[in-house]
Order: sequence, then structure tokens, then C-alpha cells
Amino acid sequence: MPWNPEFYMSKMYLKKEPKEKTLETEKKELEDSYKQSEYQQKIREEMDKIRKEGKIKDWRKIIYEAEKRIKKEDK
Repeated sequence: MPWNPEFYMSKMYLKKEPKEKTLETEKKELEDSYKQSEYQQKIREEMDKIRKEGKIKDWRKIIYEAEKRIKKEDK
């Protein structure tokens, strides 16, 4: 079926059903958001430590090493 721009602009495609939010789903979303924020903070702190060590200069390798160290700490 070829791409049809009229379909994507139709009301049927643009109409979205709102999801019903319950207290439990909002609580789960908040907890997930908090966990992700904490993980990102740990990564940033570990990246700062790695930069201060001065052994690794490439930012991709710094991120990889920080994630590796965080995983090792959690175990």
C-alpha cells in the first residue's frame, strides 16, 4: 500500500483516545522518573571522576566507562 498523505491528515488518524490515568499509574511513572534521574546523576558524578583521573579523553569512552562502573557498583 503506497503512502497516502490524506490518510495521515484525516480525523481518524489525528484522533487519539486519552488514556485513563489512575493513582497507581501516576505513582509508577513518578517512581520510574525518580529512578532515571538518580541513575543519570550517578553517571554524571562518575563521569566527573573519570575526567579528573585524566586517563580517558574521548567523551564516548567516558560515558561507557561510567556506565560500566555504575553497573559494577550495583551488583
